[in-house]
Amino acid sequence: GSAAARISASWPRLRYPEVSWSLSDRRLHLPCSHASAQACGTARGTVLHANVSGLLEGWRYYVCISAPGTTVRHETHNESLPALDECSDGFTVDTKPPVAGCVAAGRRALLPLPPRSANCSAAPVFSASRSEMAVSWHAFTDVEVHGKAVHLSGVRYYQLGLGTQPGLDNVKQFHPVGLSLSTVIRGLALWAGVNYYATIRAYDFSGLWSQATSNPVLHDPQPPTAGHITLGSSRRPLDTGISSHTVLEASWHGFKDAESRGLAFSWALGSRPGASSDVMAFTSVGSFTHGRVNVSGHDGDTVFVTVETSNDAGLTTVVTSSGYLVDLSPPTAGDVYDGDAAAGAHTLFPDADYSSRTSGVLCRWSGFGDPHSHVAEYSLSIGTCATCSDVQSRMSVGLRTSYHRQGLLLTNGRTYYCRVRACNGAGLCTERASDGCTLDSTTPVFGVVSLPSLVTSTRHFVSASSSGFHDVQSSILSYTWQVGSNPGASDLLLPKSTFSELDFQQVGMQVPLPLNQTVYISVEARNRAGITGLQTSPGLRVDTLTPSAALGGLPLFDEQWGGSRLTGTQTSSEGVRVTWRFSASQTPIARHTVTLVGAAGRSALVQK
Repeated sequence: GSAAARISASWPRLRYPEVSWSLSDRRLHLPCSHASAQACGTARGTVLHANVSGLLEGWRYYVCISAPGTTVRHETHNESLPALDECSDGFTVDTKPPVAGCVAAGRRALLPLPPRSANCSAAPVFSASRSEMAVSWHAFTDVEVHGKAVHLSGVRYYQLGLGTQPGLDNVKQFHPVGLSLSTVIRGLALWAGVNYYATIRAYDFSGLWSQATSNPVLHDPQPPTAGHITLGSSRRPLDTGISSHTVLEASWHGFKDAESRGLAFSWALGSRPGASSDVMAFTSVGSFTHGRVNVSGHDGDTVFVTVETSNDAGLTTVVTSSGYLVDLSPPTAGDVYDGDAAAGAHTLFPDADYSSRTSGVLCRWSGFGDPHSHVAEYSLSIGTCATCSDVQSRMSVGLRTSYHRQGLLLTNGRTYYCRVRACNGAGLCTERASDGCTLDSTTPVFGVVSLPSLVTSTRHFVSASSSGFHDVQSSILSYTWQVGSNPGASDLLLPKSTFSELDFQQVGMQVPLPLNQTVYISVEARNRAGITGLQTSPGLRVDTLTPSAALGGLPLFDEQWGGSRLTGTQTSSEGVRVTWRFSASQTPIARHTVTLVGAAGRSALVQK
């Protein structure tokens, strides 16, 4: 719009008795008839005062004077004055204060200001500093028309004040800051929880001013309160800190800040405690309180989750979780054994293939291991096949490496299997079954122990044979021979084992066989379940003395039987009758041998 004003001008031209003047937006003298002339007239002296109207806001106007050349007569001489045509440096019509821009304080002052066309933010920001506050603002604009301004800015200078209400300066009084568009107020003593406002005043060259107030700044000197980190999902937390999942889940809770409106989080993954991030760099998740990351390439590694939270004042709190072991592989399988190491088996073998236990199954195992989380638990099942659990369903046995399951109803002749499952701390498991153990609760079928003779003439040699020993379920594993003065005793010869049913001979007795006493050779047959059966031979006696002829017991021919009365002759040629008498002091005489020899040493005629 247009404006009315009273203008004044002066010029140091005393010798011109009269000048004509004009007011226009051009810097040259215009006649009153010119359309651009806002005002014109004549003036005497060197000062002009005039009321004008129709001036445009923001336009620059010039006062120009003009006078023709003339001669001024003096008492002593005449002075020639040249023609006059001069203009002032102009003035700008400015009836309005500067147009304010946006003001930002606190941390927001350190960020780029929004575009001038955008609305200024009134949202509060937070400051951790008690003694300093940054302030920045848009340049305020004035009404000078582009191209006609004589100053770099329509603003002459700015003032800054700080208070607890918009426009107040009860904390820091208004003071000039020149034409700068940013500054830092120092030497403050801010109180926690109090809002502070920075106010900028802009003064133009007309002395008019306008002001704008910043967003509130709340002093927050404390970092957020630390919370805690939960590994695993919120529904299934990892209480053990060990997981077999290829994706690590973490959530965090309990982080608080009384002054700030909200908290921002970032999290990282490291291979050591503290704020390490060599596995996954810090990743911002905003206000979210959980995250997921793939850890499939870190089998056997222990990782740590670090959460960093910052409040609106920029203060941070860092919390690191306990170690999280990534175990993606199950335990290595070991070996499962049946029964005792020596029960029914040779002691060199750790496994029993047969057992005589009718009400229980003994299982043993070894060699299971895990290089990462170790074996956390064993469980055992028993069945009639390697994959069955029809005798005993799976049950936990802790960390024991053997278990005797009693109170079972087992069937003779049936094979039973132990199946062991080993699980590590991550819950991954490995199973292995034994090769089975057959129940044999019956003794072997006894055979016969035979002697070549019930009498022997030597005290340092015995021999015997056995036959007929067998076992239907587990077969015969070994035989044990022994010699004693009673059936089953071994006082004359300690037990000697053999793995086959063969004739037994022993040369060189440990103790000579006793005289006038019966000795016995015994055979103990052991089946593969460890059950034995003992069989003993008939009694054997030692006779080291030869029979002797009793008194009058020499062999004699019965001549009367032969039908002859002549001594030394007989009439019958069909045979002879001989009588004799022998005696034996140790054993009865078993047999007699009669030899009839011809006269004069001729060969034997008969031997019987």
